[in-house]
Amino acid sequence: AARDHYLMGCRYAQLGRYREALPRLRQATLLDPEHFPAWFVRGIAHLELQQNEMAALCFGSCVALNKEHAPSWLNRGLAYSRLRFFEQACDDYDRALRLDPTLVEAHLQRATAKEALGDLPAAIADLTAALEQGSAPTRVYFARAHFRERLGDHAGAAADRAEGLKRTPADDLSWVARAEHRLDDPKAALADVEQALRLNPTSALGLELKAHILAERLHRDAEAIPVLDRAVELYPDYVPARAGRGVLRARRGDRRAAIEDAEEALLRDTKGPNLYQVACIYALTSTTEPADRAKALQLLRAALGTRFGLDLVDTDSDLDPIRDDPVFKTLVASAKAKAKERDN
Repeated sequence: AARDHYLMGCRYAQLGRYREALPRLRQATLLDPEHFPAWFVRGIAHLELQQNEMAALCFGSCVALNKEHAPSWLNRGLAYSRLRFFEQACDDYDRALRLDPTLVEAHLQRATAKEALGDLPAAIADLTAALEQGSAPTRVYFARAHFRERLGDHAGAAADRAEGLKRTPADDLSWVARAEHRLDDPKAALADVEQALRLNPTSALGLELKAHILAERLHRDAEAIPVLDRAVELYPDYVPARAGRGVLRARRGDRRAAIEDAEEALLRDTKGPNLYQVACIYALTSTTEPADRAKALQLLRAALGTRFGLDLVDTDSDLDPIRDDPVFKTLVASAKAKAKERDN
């Protein structure tokens, strides 16, 4: 019966065994398409596994079955945000907050989406509203510090950062946020992210940030790759970890493995950030396989066309192997000119 499959799926989910939970939960929703709890837990499992399209579908079923359930709107918004559908995400966060104005996570997630849409004042207002609830996690201070800094409120940013550092985080995401704000002190940042992984050893964000600190801040690429191996093992559909591993493999001259990661990443995601990162992989491998240069330029053109990477392309050393190519110079200049036209 649907209930039996649902209960078994819940048990696996409670243990963090989401891959084992999903077949049970799928069966529950097949046997009873109106089983709201099964759709909800199934959506959570997809979110945890970074299967965001499927998560959005599951929470879409939830809101169809119960329009008054704020967490369903919140979670569909989170899935949309991960898919970079920020306007749709904001619509869902708005609905969640109308249903439950005390939902701190909805304020926090809406702030992130508003920032992505370029509305920093609204993002800051959401974070302030979250802090007024009195139960906001420490990471809210770090998020508001980041947004205030971008708006030029250096004093406000410094105050938020100091308050965030003064508090001891109580959750893994806040330890990750603290680490992100201490990247100038990579050893301290690494200690923070290790705290996050102690609380949640399977944290995708924690593993990704640990690899970033090891590779980009401490220049310990050989130690970073096994961290990303673990992330890819846990979350095969989490593209940033796979593409990031591809970059590290390419830097170390392992073209076969790097291209394997590049191809798998492109199968899963063709949005700007991934196109840019995979372009870096092909740029690096072009030093040993000249044919990869054309692929790198093609992907970079597509990435910059989405406006992602315009602030990175001039200084990103992973692109150095193709930087002197006339096509590179032309496409970068063209992308910047088009972005400027759209802004005017």
